Amino acid sequence: MSHNSMNGHCEEQGMVYRLVTRWIGLMLVAAAPLALFGAPAAAQFSDRYEFLKAIKDGDANAAISKLNSGIYPDVREADGTPALMVAATHGGMPWVALLLKHGADPDIANRSDGKTVLMYFAERGDVDSVKIMLGQGANVDAVDSLGETALIKAVRLRNLRVVQAILDANPRLDVQDSTGNTALDYAEYSRDRRIQKLLADAAGR
Repeated sequence: MSHNSMNGHCEEQGMVYRLVTRWIGLMLVAAAPLALFGAPAAAQFSDRYEFLKAIKDGDANAAISKLNSGIYPDVREADGTPALMVAATHGGMPWVALLLKHGADPDIANRSDGKTVLMYFAERGDVDSVKIMLGQGANVDAVDSLGETALIKAVRLRNLRVVQAILDANPRLDVQDSTGNTALDYAEYSRDRRIQKLLADAAGR
């Protein structure tokens, strides 16, 4: 490897490492994911396990090494939880941003409940992460196994700032969950006049 190539590689690793150690704004366009088509099944399993373990342990160097080696960023745990959700629950937005930069699907969902990372952050009331996910192209109208969108979840939890952030992305207001209720319905049930006004204003656009 030439001196210039080695310096370029180190600079790239340094840039990505800084990405996972501080809050960032919107990321660069996600790179296309690379699958390990030629690797033996045992090696693929080992790589997947080590990658997911690195995320859970907060081991940035190990995770970045796997990503730079071409591991598929949308691998799942045995129960169907995708790496992006593991990143969200164990490391928060900096780790999610790292996976998105390497081509992870922002809309990949748990197999168990259909929940996406956008929904997860909406439920937690993490408005900054909600905004970043929407900026990264997360589908604002995605539904989970209960038919709930991120907006419905935010309205039910009466989180005004998250509701506003999601409304800024122009979501559908007529999506019905498994009980037949929409975000507008839950706004009425909440008796929170601020949220009711936000939804009413959005409906009148």
